[in-house]
Amino acid sequence: MAEVRFSELEIGLLSSGNLERGGGDTAVSTPRVVRAFHALKEVCGLDNETVGRFKDRFQFPEHVRVRRPTNEDRACDFFLGKICFYEVAFTYGLRLPIHPFIMELLGFFGIAPGQLMPNSWRILVNCMEIWLAANEDMIKVSELVHLCCLKESKEYGYYKLVPWARRARIMRGLPLLFRYWKSRFFFVSGDDFETPASEAWGDILRLLRRWGTPHLVKRRPKLQSKYQSRVEKAIEYAKTIESWEDLVDPRTLAFYCLGPDPSSAILILAALPSSPTSASARGASPTPLVEELPPRNKRLRVGEKQKEKVDSRPSTENSKLRKELIAAMDDANQAKEKLRTLTDELRVERELTKEKDEQIAAARERAKRLVAKAVEGF
Repeated sequence: MAEVRFSELEIGLLSSGNLERGGGDTAVSTPRVVRAFHALKEVCGLDNETVGRFKDRFQFPEHVRVRRPTNEDRACDFFLGKICFYEVAFTYGLRLPIHPFIMELLGFFGIAPGQLMPNSWRILVNCMEIWLAANEDMIKVSELVHLCCLKESKEYGYYKLVPWARRARIMRGLPLLFRYWKSRFFFVSGDDFETPASEAWGDILRLLRRWGTPHLVKRRPKLQSKYQSRVEKAIEYAKTIESWEDLVDPRTLAFYCLGPDPSSAILILAALPSSPTSASARGASPTPLVEELPPRNKRLRVGEKQKEKVDSRPSTENSKLRKELIAAMDDANQAKEKLRTLTDELRVERELTKEKDEQIAAARERAKRLVAKAVEGF
């Protein structure tokens, strides 16, 4: 059966819904232009081989299906049972199944996952980790919307998270320039890419499949006093972070239960230096996914003293957070190995016990036969 596409709903149309008063009592009807999503201009630039590797690269659940878009498909197209994601979201820490907080937040904003800009994904994932580290609890939707507002991008249909005030800015060192990410999208379907409603999570809004046009809030929402201290603790904790790259490390995501335990292949990829050239090697892409160099007119000049400070900063591999995470992962691996050993010993013991039970049962059976034979002879 052919797939159903509803892209005609996303194409700009003209409607005569607005009435303006002209001279006298004449009512003049003026057409209202419906803007077209920018995503309609973008064709998927991924090949089948690259898309096929996403399941292993980002460790998708077993029952999640990944499909490469055709040349006619667009990211804003609506397909029954499918949802669009951009590769950059997973590069910046998103994992499947989607965490309930992210599902709740996107539902609150009224947008689909594909409408969120790259840096906004990094802000979301990093804030989740910071709250877990600072407050030992997941960030609330009310806390995030108190810190950030949803702002419309210049490219219609996309939206980004922007701090309400400079003091509310948690993230630092975000990339200034992105290239090619809009052409690197794919479709996901199946049963395991969303967190289902449960007793632990309660009722969770499902992700929107169709791209939406949300109502943007103009005023900063107030925050209840009981959450104010949590926000302050998170902001102070963020100031102590030395390497923001550590927060998108697969081991960090697993440490905070925001992703699966990384396989050995994933750890090898994570150990590669984070640079524009290696980004293409990690994603098997012909062109770099993200370029982090600012425009020339905004590039800062670094003096000798500042250069010495920059050069003296601890590298990503030697940062305190990475060491703690590696140690925690080593402890977890040792615990798993010990559990595996104890399980094997228990299995052997059960087999020996079963064998002894069988020997006892056989001995009893022989004794019964001997007794019966003796009684018969008597």
